[in-house]
Amino acid sequence: MGVIKAGAGSKAEEIRTALVRYLADHSFSRVEFHDTTNPSNNPLEDDYVVTYEAVFEPVDLEHAYLKIFVTDCGEVGIGLETRERIARRLGVRLYRGKKAFATGRELASISVEELIHFVAIVAQGNVVLQAKIGLTGFGSVKAIVKPESAGTLKGANARQWDWLTVSAKDLKNTSRTRIVQFDPWQ
Repeated sequence: MGVIKAGAGSKAEEIRTALVRYLADHSFSRVEFHDTTNPSNNPLEDDYVVTYEAVFEPVDLEHAYLKIFVTDCGEVGIGLETRERIARRLGVRLYRGKKAFATGRELASISVEELIHFVAIVAQGNVVLQAKIGLTGFGSVKAIVKPESAGTLKGANARQWDWLTVSAKDLKNTSRTRIVQFDPWQ
């Protein structure tokens, strides 16, 4: 914990305050929360500076991993699950991208309310991943939520959530896709 660096704007502090408030109202026994106001930055890899990072780290593979980061410009990035964790859960080979997120959003202008709503969707186990499986192992991943869970995410700021598919279909495993469902964080 610590103080958000000057110049980071109030967005990082607003998100941090909202997450802490959300955590105070909910008890999660299967996920540990870690955050930092001094995350490491590598100017050789990134053209932005991360000023706040929050991680919801599950104790097992049955609960979703979630990472949120905020830049000095107030943009938000979301990483939902890692490719390595999904590959282990599915028992498939993963040749590249072991540290990469399975899905998520790079940087976008996401409101604090939308972000907390998304955290709630993940915490309640209402996000499903559809992983493509090919001859060489693990492929692409799509995040899917039911319309009743998506709520306002696809409203006024729909482009920020275009990586999230809203579907009422019952999803099933096939020879080329695997459905990964998560337990609530409770």
